[in-house]
Amino acid sequence: MSGGPLEWSPELVAALEQALAHAHGRRQTRLLSAAEVRACADEALTAPLTFAWRHAGEVPDPRGLTTLVLAVATARGVGVGVAEVRAMEPTPARAFKTIPGWDRYDDAVNALAVQRWAASAPLVVPVAPRARSLDAASLFEAVRARPGDDEPRLMLADFLTEQGDPRGEFIAVQCELAAGSSREAELLEREAALLHEHRAQWEQAVPRGVRVDRYERGFASSVSVVALEAVPLVDRFAASALIEQVRVTSANPNPAVLAATPWLQSVRRLALVNPARRALVSRERLEVLLSARTLRGLEGLSFEGHCLQDEGFEALAKGVGAAFPRLRSLSFEVETVTAVGLSALVAAKWFAQIESFSLIAARTVGPGGVEAFVGARSPGSLVALTLNDVNARTEGALALAGAKRLGSLRWLGLASNRLALPGAQALLDSPWLAGARIDLQGNGLSGQVLARGASPRRAQ
Repeated sequence: MSGGPLEWSPELVAALEQALAHAHGRRQTRLLSAAEVRACADEALTAPLTFAWRHAGEVPDPRGLTTLVLAVATARGVGVGVAEVRAMEPTPARAFKTIPGWDRYDDAVNALAVQRWAASAPLVVPVAPRARSLDAASLFEAVRARPGDDEPRLMLADFLTEQGDPRGEFIAVQCELAAGSSREAELLEREAALLHEHRAQWEQAVPRGVRVDRYERGFASSVSVVALEAVPLVDRFAASALIEQVRVTSANPNPAVLAATPWLQSVRRLALVNPARRALVSRERLEVLLSARTLRGLEGLSFEGHCLQDEGFEALAKGVGAAFPRLRSLSFEVETVTAVGLSALVAAKWFAQIESFSLIAARTVGPGGVEAFVGARSPGSLVALTLNDVNARTEGALALAGAKRLGSLRWLGLASNRLALPGAQALLDSPWLAGARIDLQGNGLSGQVLARGASPRRAQ
């Protein structure tokens, strides 16, 4: 969380004094002062895991008592709580009943527990921005309001450079690279040098289990989360980034975590990955995902290693339109769906807005599924279609070749589908697919056929 000192209003000061009096009770020893509590709250602002705590002393006597303070930095401010606790090995979990446990060796585990506690912390102290931070903050808000425009980014870059902050040069370098520059080699070298020197500092707020995959035009734009439980912990880092793409890997996905994570509201592309592969996803969990208002801005959704089967595809057919009104890209990898589920999905009214659709390693689809895809309601504005390793065979290829409604395609992926030469020839000669590049790798076809597929505008 960026900004200056915490903004302790007279009301918050009075509430803190009252909380301390309640925690101290009649004790005369092991007490915390208001200044110590406020120092702990300040510490939480800069702590790598966004929280800090302290107590007024411990004793080996199980009857002894002490006062404990916990402070957690959130997007709303710093949540603060004080409580009386046993002075023998005191921990926040022993002071606050809503914290289920305390790991003495792994603060990353504790960070998740205290973030949940902070959602209902007794006191929330807002951050008062410093004068310089206020300028930077207002410039950053302009960047957030106009993410596609380089002008506010370059204004922020100039400001930061004037302040001696190397992040300013980094923003300028990446903006110039994105716009296209004759100095590309020089800029790429400088970009790499700045990342090497400053990346650790810029990513101090990135919690364990989260990796920044890509920076675009000066800001982190893509992250990977290796545990679903770590998603809420990205909150602090996300406040100073422009994260548009998130890849979440979890062997036991629980969409309720995503539904309860506010920073995901800015995410445009979400990939849900199950490393176990072919893991079934229940209809109930899909419905939780579809009800997540934090994800209403999604433009791209990908399932990798999750098997939704026909029931899941039917649930998506019914719910995606209302859940993700901006969705333009939909992808599945490792599936057991059949023609029944696929045709239900494509026939949904909202599917007409999909521009890119991908189904990979779903051999249960077969030629019948491809024919059902073609025969369902018009794909509308579909520009890219990938049906790799779906057992399409020659019959499926013939169905695609004769589909006038696929005339908007600019890419058709049909790798590893056991296509014979007649099916490939029909695709290459189709007037409806003349403007599309066609990937026919993995079908045992000649190099000449593959090369022809790679070139659009085959037919006139």
